[in-house]
Amino acid sequence: MPEVAGDAAIYFDPTDKFSMLDSMQKVIYNDELKKQLIDKGIERERRNLLGKKLRTKQKKYMRKFYENSNDNGNNRARWGVFG
Repeated sequence: MPEVAGDAAIYFDPTDKFSMLDSMQKVIYNDELKKQLIDKGIERERRNLLGKKLRTKQKKYMRKFYENSNDNGNNRARWGVFG
């Protein structure tokens, strides 16, 4: 699935056993390709984890903002607003 693995995978036609065999042999016998795929996979996972952390933080801040925007200004000092 390209949307999951991106360029960190070798793709093949799942209905063609020779396509599958060729792809497997490329990875098994080509050490440079194997290293590239591993490195790309690690980088892709790192970016996915960072993205998840950022989305979690964003949701937390948006929830806090929404909660405080509905309190008629009672918690303005907590947000550093003194006007």
